[in-house]
Amino acid sequence: MKSQLIYIADDDTRFDREFECLKHEALGKKVTEIMAKLPSLPSDGGCAFENGGGYIQHDPDTFLLARKQLLVLAKEVSSHKWIQQSIDNESAHPSYVARILDDYQTPIRKAWHRIYCTTNFREYGQPYFAINPEKAKDICLNSTANKEQGNA
Repeated sequence: MKSQLIYIADDDTRFDREFECLKHEALGKKVTEIMAKLPSLPSDGGCAFENGGGYIQHDPDTFLLARKQLLVLAKEVSSHKWIQQSIDNESAHPSYVARILDDYQTPIRKAWHRIYCTTNFREYGQPYFAINPEKAKDICLNSTANKEQGNA
């Protein structure tokens, strides 16, 4: 019988080596700091949000800063040219970077999904609605008016 020591990161990702686990957790903390600048996702479990129940409105400057910071972190994971092209061109489609990050088990991947779900600074629950915003409800889930009415 063989035994093997497994290291489990804060997000339950498993590693054979302690240094890899620690590196993953450190990256996760950086990603958390970046994403904390953006509005939170709906606290109701997100089912309605993920199914086109509305969108989260982002401040353009804050969103673009978070996007760029995630891309700079992504360069630590992959040197693929699409990452630098996305840094240089804010209008580059996020699916290119998403395809690269899908090959890596990294906290950036989950955070980038939020970027991928955003169009015109409106974040939807899935990329489908970012591509087809007319299929989602035209309700801002993080507006003050919605919160006062109990809709968010």
